[in-house]
Amino acid sequence: MYNSDKPIQSVNEDKLGRATFAKQLADAIYAFNSSDNFVISLCGKWGCGKTSILNMTFSSLKELSEKIICIRFNPWNFSDSNQLLNQFFVTLSNELKIKNLPEGASHLGEIMESYSSSLEYTEFIPIVGKYLKLLPLLAKDIGKKMKEDADEKLNDVSYRKREVEKALLALDRRILIVIDDIDRLPNDQIRAIFQLVNSVAGFPNVTYLLSFDKDVVVNALSDVQYGEGEEYLEKIIQIPFDIPEVNLQNVYSVLFDKLDEILDKSYSNDFDKTHWSDVFLYCIKPFINNLRDINRFINILYFKYNIIKNEIDFIDLAGITALQVFAPKIFRWIISNRSNLIGYHSDDSNMANIDKYKNEQTKILASVDKENPIRALNAISCLFPSYHNRVNYRSVDISTDELCRNLRIACERRFDLYFTISLDEIKIAHTDIIRSFSKMSKPDLYSFLKNIIDRDHIVDYILELQANLDQIPLDRIEIFIVTLYAICGYLPEKEVRSIDFTLAYRVSRIIIDLLFKYENEPRRSKILEALFKDISKQTLRIATLILSDIEYSHGRFSGRKYEKQVITLDHLLSAEKIYLFRFKKTLNDTSWLCMENAAHMIYLWENIEPDDCKAYFSKILEEDINIIRFISAIAQTFHTPRKDYSIGYQFKKDDYEQYVSAEKIMSSINEMRFNDTFWQLPTVSIEKVASFAYHQENPEIDDFEMKSEYIDQLINTWQQQYDDYIKVE
Repeated sequence: MYNSDKPIQSVNEDKLGRATFAKQLADAIYAFNSSDNFVISLCGKWGCGKTSILNMTFSSLKELSEKIICIRFNPWNFSDSNQLLNQFFVTLSNELKIKNLPEGASHLGEIMESYSSSLEYTEFIPIVGKYLKLLPLLAKDIGKKMKEDADEKLNDVSYRKREVEKALLALDRRILIVIDDIDRLPNDQIRAIFQLVNSVAGFPNVTYLLSFDKDVVVNALSDVQYGEGEEYLEKIIQIPFDIPEVNLQNVYSVLFDKLDEILDKSYSNDFDKTHWSDVFLYCIKPFINNLRDINRFINILYFKYNIIKNEIDFIDLAGITALQVFAPKIFRWIISNRSNLIGYHSDDSNMANIDKYKNEQTKILASVDKENPIRALNAISCLFPSYHNRVNYRSVDISTDELCRNLRIACERRFDLYFTISLDEIKIAHTDIIRSFSKMSKPDLYSFLKNIIDRDHIVDYILELQANLDQIPLDRIEIFIVTLYAICGYLPEKEVRSIDFTLAYRVSRIIIDLLFKYENEPRRSKILEALFKDISKQTLRIATLILSDIEYSHGRFSGRKYEKQVITLDHLLSAEKIYLFRFKKTLNDTSWLCMENAAHMIYLWENIEPDDCKAYFSKILEEDINIIRFISAIAQTFHTPRKDYSIGYQFKKDDYEQYVSAEKIMSSINEMRFNDTFWQLPTVSIEKVASFAYHQENPEIDDFEMKSEYIDQLINTWQQQYDDYIKVE
């Protein structure tokens, strides 16, 4: 759907209401009944539709009468004024030869040709104060004769011009010569056109209709008229017409029609009219003034949308594309300020803070849009709700999940795509994500998720899933829950972002949210029991997180109680028994203490069966390696408040002193770090153990001031000591 700048040809194509003006112009030309040479101008800025109006005027004149001979001369593609003037006469004489002229006037073309040929022997012809020697390219036979007998009247320019004038006066028709796009010519050729009209070809019964941007032409004529280009122009033009101001509503109507042609019909049901209203008002409308603007905008939007239409929001793409085309400085500023536009920001919604931030941003954006920084502020605000809420009293209530669900530019995972226009940025196609929600069988869904995990794209899928839970049909919820639960054994033990929850925790919350979609509580309980009966070492951590959340929702083991519970207390007690039975099956291998959420497992066991839990640890903590694993398990992870948001570990005495003393723990650490078994532990377990040791040796350092580099240095020291020990052995 490429839109060229090709002008319309007839009134039937008019969408801007210009047909009436063109018809009036045609009527005025038709009504002129004098034989005098007459010059009409049609003035307007570049892109305002001058050529389209000329085409409609031409069309209307043909309908009015055959007694007006319409000839168009295109002044483009000539290297100099010689060629331009020469080609004018070629065009004029050729057109007159083929027109169906009345008897007695059929020789008009030859007479015009003779006149143009005679110009060859005019040594100098004045061109607006300068001189130009013509070198005609036509009528070679006549030219030869002129050279052979230069004294004859054939070379008399004045004589030949009078012959042309005589023939034209005898003609019962007027000739309309239209010259368009004069403002696109070099200055010397602009001046040549007006000298042609005024002097060289100022014939009777000829009307010129000249189309140009007045400012450009006046400037070109001023170069040789001592700054009086406008006065000179007024002497040549008898009737000036200015293109009437276009009705912008008509322009917008054309724009909307073209947008409808681009827009995927399936998108129309989800079209956010409120958001479109804001984006159109602040990102598009300020820059659309004519059809040329529309074509520039639509061509780029169409190209981009066809590549990434399934991965972005059409409205946001239209808004950012308009800024790219018409306000590139704003466009580049948005790219450079990514984190400021899509990151998390505290809600400082009081008026003082809003006014302060808005003033700061207005000053900054003055360098982006000098004429109107508020225009830039509004354009950015309507695309990025977080930014909007910091500069406006009326806040936009839209969650991060909703932004992602709607594929908005303000979604962190979508932002770059709007600028790179490369599907390489897409880790999982949105169509595949939606298909996984509604169409994949259980085996296919499992394979799909396993493949995503293998490609290390599970984080993106989990975030998309959280934002789109409403997209999962009710009859597929159980399939989804069971498959997510089964796949959790393959989840990497990492966080989604630097300040975030683990993937397993997010999946546990997703499973609970999906369970809530069933209104029937017994059905929810039945599904949970089935999950817990299927506990293995791979699914233990996800089962623990689910059970912990349900326990907290009932206010058990803490003073808090959620407003809603996924299952009743009776069903919870039953689920506990199933969980503990399966959990104890894993206790023979103490490596479970190094699992991601072993602390949750210990906490649940302590509160449900405290005696059994204490007896178990009293037995296994007789071994140094199990003490090391135990310390790793009870470490509480936190993020420091420093700018780097590095990870730190806390150790509460209540969590370990009931089982083992700090002295015994340190003794075990100092013993085991010279043992190969210690260095075979997961890296994160070694970091936790080193953190405990550093805390014990440097109690004056606050937990939140503890730097990860301190722990790294301690581990490096231990590693060196271990290497030295091995060498001695």
